[in-house]
Amino acid sequence: FSVVIATATGFVTEYKKLNNVDSRVSYFSPGELKVANWFITGSYNNSIIISDPDTQNIMEGLSNRNTLNGAFMLEKDAEILISSLNNSNCKGLFLNLMKYTNLYNASDTFLVISGRTNYWYKKRMRAFKPFIEKNIEQLTFVDGCDEFINIYKDETYQINIYKIIYKNQTSQ
Repeated sequence: FSVVIATATGFVTEYKKLNNVDSRVSYFSPGELKVANWFITGSYNNSIIISDPDTQNIMEGLSNRNTLNGAFMLEKDAEILISSLNNSNCKGLFLNLMKYTNLYNASDTFLVISGRTNYWYKKRMRAFKPFIEKNIEQLTFVDGCDEFINIYKDETYQINIYKIIYKNQTSQ
């Protein structure tokens, strides 16, 4: 019984470290709150945010910006995104994300990659807490893609925002 209590106490202590927002335990991290505020202050009203299901849920709720399928990712869309990320194919990822941009008639499309995203696409499991895991391979191939520009980087919470660049658009 004491082992169970010690294990539970350790879990709660670790969870509080990751999710401590103004001294309260939360589903989102301070880093995710910073990202949501970045979207709010950046005048990206006609944009779409694409990420893993949990990050989309958080971003839509906190930033009031559109996400793929309204913060609820359909299984077919999840499979397309996971496949594109696993293949580390810039052009394939770009073309798949373009379909969603056109569907939503968005002026800007952002790919948000966080620790949750890395966990989700590698393990194919939802990440119900912010993940800052060094043993999960990070998605770095996007940094070398001409179609994406990294416009936000948070090393502490492993969050990157990539803006999709279209041929007729310049980076901001």
